[in-house]
Amino acid sequence: MELPFSLHTHDHKKIQGTVRPAAQKSDTAIIFVHGLTGHSSEHLFFNAARYFPAKGMDAIRFDLYPGGLEGRLLPECTITTHVGDLNLVLEHFRPKYKKIYLVGHSLGAVTVLSAKVQLCDAICLWAPASSEILFDARLPIIQLLKGTELYKTCWAVESVIGKEMANQMLKFPKSPEAAKFLTRPTFIGCGDQDVFVEASRSYLKHCPSEPKELVLIKDGGHQFNEGDSALELYEATWKFISKLG
Repeated sequence: MELPFSLHTHDHKKIQGTVRPAAQKSDTAIIFVHGLTGHSSEHLFFNAARYFPAKGMDAIRFDLYPGGLEGRLLPECTITTHVGDLNLVLEHFRPKYKKIYLVGHSLGAVTVLSAKVQLCDAICLWAPASSEILFDARLPIIQLLKGTELYKTCWAVESVIGKEMANQMLKFPKSPEAAKFLTRPTFIGCGDQDVFVEASRSYLKHCPSEPKELVLIKDGGHQFNEGDSALELYEATWKFISKLG
């Protein structure tokens, strides 16, 4: 059973999400932050919200742009709004749990790096995005829509993002500098076929905290769609956080 929750933001928007409790009352939670153009019900998070409660921790998911009358829309979002919403979620749940583990996938990792990580007990970056890759001219992941101030994402389903979002993504520190924000025990999981493999290695190398670990999932891509790659990611994540005590 999943329990819905909603939080009102300072700019009169609504954050919507769910808590999937463990079978027994738990003092530990894991919070998932989706990536650009993603949502909390993608298979990666839907299935994670079943895997981790089976390990004894509550799973918390929420949408950064749920739409509707009070929800945000993607073109009006920025990294700033993402971070503000995540901080509200962290502040809401921190008093309820003894331990909170924070997971960010893709651009969700950038959101996590910019958030109040002091409110969590460990950071898990899944296929973490980095500005040096997002705007690499050889990998046209984000492109300007000619004749507009809007940008489009260039993968299977193209989506429109606003100018300020693109600007903030471009100005976000490259992975060696951004890694300094990893001030909690840090796990990094990335598919070995993902474009962000080198960024993942860079985050690990420059991460100042201990313990820290990078696991490359064999044959895994950015969304961990391949074979049992998502399950292998969950297992590697669980193995890391279960050692933290």
